[in-house]
Parts: sequence; C-alpha cells; structure tokens
Amino acid sequence: MYAPLALLLVAGVAASGSRGAVLAALLSAGAGLAWLRRWSWLAGLLAVLTAAALAFPGGAAEFLKLGDARAFERPRLWNAALQAALASPLLGWGPGQFGGVFEIFKFPYFDGVSYFGHSTLHAHSEPLNLAAEAGFPAALLFLAAAAAGLARGWKNNLPLALAALAALLQGGADMIFYSGAVGLLYWGSLGFCAAGETPAGNGSTARALAALLLAGLLAVPAADTPGARSFTAAAELESSAGGNRALGVALARRGAAARPRGAFDAAEEGAALAAAGDLAAAAAAFARALELEPAFAEARLGLAGVYAAAGRYPEACAAAEGLETYAAARPSGEYERLLLAYDRPAAERFKKELCGKKKTGSATASPRRTSSRATK
Repeated sequence: MYAPLALLLVAGVAASGSRGAVLAALLSAGAGLAWLRRWSWLAGLLAVLTAAALAFPGGAAEFLKLGDARAFERPRLWNAALQAALASPLLGWGPGQFGGVFEIFKFPYFDGVSYFGHSTLHAHSEPLNLAAEAGFPAALLFLAAAAAGLARGWKNNLPLALAALAALLQGGADMIFYSGAVGLLYWGSLGFCAAGETPAGNGSTARALAALLLAGLLAVPAADTPGARSFTAAAELESSAGGNRALGVALARRGAAARPRGAFDAAEEGAALAAAGDLAAAAAAFARALELEPAFAEARLGLAGVYAAAGRYPEACAAAEGLETYAAARPSGEYERLLLAYDRPAAERFKKELCGKKKTGSATASPRRTSSRATK
C-alpha cells in the first residue's frame, strides 16, 4: 500500500515544477534514510539523481532555470526581508504588511525598460517573512515550536516528521504558509508529531489559553483605524479639487515617503511642487523619478516643463530630447506601459517651441499629463 502512495506523492512533487518542493523532498528523504542508517538506500538515491543529471543535462538545466536570470533574484528578496526585519526587530511591520514594506526596501532589477516594476506579497521564506512582519522573537518562537514538534515526532512517528520537515524546508525557501495546501500539510503533520497523551487535570489551563486566543482574534478589528482612512480620503478629495496646493504637496510627499523606490510617487510630488510654485524642489523630485526609472516619459516632460518655466531653456531642451532614447522600447506590462506613455503630438509641439533657435523668454507649458500608479 505504501509503495503506490509514495509513487503518487513523488509524481505530484515532480509535476509541481517547483525547485524548492523537489529539493525539500530530497533533503527530507535523505535525512530519514540517514537517521534509519539505510546507507545503501541513500547511496542509491544519490546515484539515481547523479545519473539522471548526467543523462539529461538539458532537463536538469531547465529544471534549475539556469537560463532565467529572475530565478536567482530570490536571495536579494530574502535580503530585503532581512533589512525590513532589522529595521523593526522586535514587533515587525505588522501582519500581512510585507508587500507594502517591500516598496521601502525594494532592490532594482533591470529588464530592458524598468528597474522597479516588480512587486511581491511575501518574502518567499516563512521565517524571514515572519521576522519582517512580526519581529525576530516571533520568528524564533516559530522555529522553536517546529524544532520541538519535529524532535518529538522523530522518535515516535518518523514519516509524519519527515513530511513536516519537507514542508518546513519548502516554506523556508519558496512558498510560505499563506498557501492553504502547504500550510495544512505542515501544521497537520507537525501537530500529529507533537501530539501525546492528554494531560491530567480539569482542563482549566487549556480553556484559559483558548479564551485568550479568542480575545486576541476579537481585538484584531478594533486595531483598525477607519478614522485615519476617512481623514486621508477627505484630504485627497480636497486636494484633487485644486483649492489647497499645500495639502497636495503634503499628500504627494506622504506617498513618496511610503514608497521611496516609486518613480510615479516622485513624479506626483514634482507635479504638486510645480503647481505650488516651488520650481527648484519640483525639478529635484522629477530628477529623482528619472533616477529610479530613466524611461519614465512623463517625468522627463515634467522636468523639461519645470526647467522651461524657470527660464533654463538649454536644460529643458536636453530633458525633452531624452524622450527619443526609449522611443523603440516595448512595454512588458501595465507598469512599463505607463512609464513609456505620453502625448507624442503635444510633446513634439513642446520641443519645437522649446528648442527653436530663438527664445522669447516666456514660459512654455509642459505637455505632461497625470499618470496612474501601477505595478507589474
């Protein structure tokens, strides 16, 4: 009965196409064989894997994704998670907040057009994700609980312990336990590993712990801040009406501070500052947007418009001419489409007026239009 079930599980892991799942299964199986001192079986497993890699080198390279540069960016993602955890080591940034925190610690990845168009909801590592969202103490407690359960199951129920170990290894380097299937496999197998005889007593301790957990769950909605969200929404509505330029600058700076790697946020800050008449600060904001994403056409036009309004015509002309650098680029997603999009006829008229041989000294209006923020 066990042999067909084992073959079915092996086929499922192989069909997943996940390097993390396959490597976790192999490491877990190897640990089990070593613990049982089945050295001949372990040697046979290694021999089969070596022979398969030598016989099908192309298949091994394809499985390991050696030709995909993105496949090896995960260590940089783990480094970003570690930086986030170090920035708030005791309590973290809050449950489910890694996607937003990643915008602060995001690393550049150039794909031919954009540098910061990538995003993620989690760290692709359960311990690092937990450290970033809840702090190092929570991550250490998680690993300690895993170690205690595995140690107990290693002696009493080795197959379940190996299943829990494989899921833990997979969660440590690939899919975290937001995935229901992986989470169920891990917590179910670990729970059965750690289970023992029912302790003597009237169960008052268990009931007290259950009540404490229930109180914590009920307190989660109370921790929300609907008043703050309503205030922000009202401020954004007032700013969009155009009557309070100082408020527009404040909101734009708030967005840029929350997403320091966001070129669209920097450009919005530049537009708000230009509308408020602070041309020097607006130029700096547009220049920062272009440092993040050199292909950002609207930011380039915004910078040219600010330079023109300040009478700096040679610099304005140079900024506008830079649009030609990415004229042949093709976007690979919505983020890059917004980076490259601009009103070409209006931009041509702007450049013709701006870069003419004679300058009248009057300010030239930029053809920049408002862009929406997007991510790949």
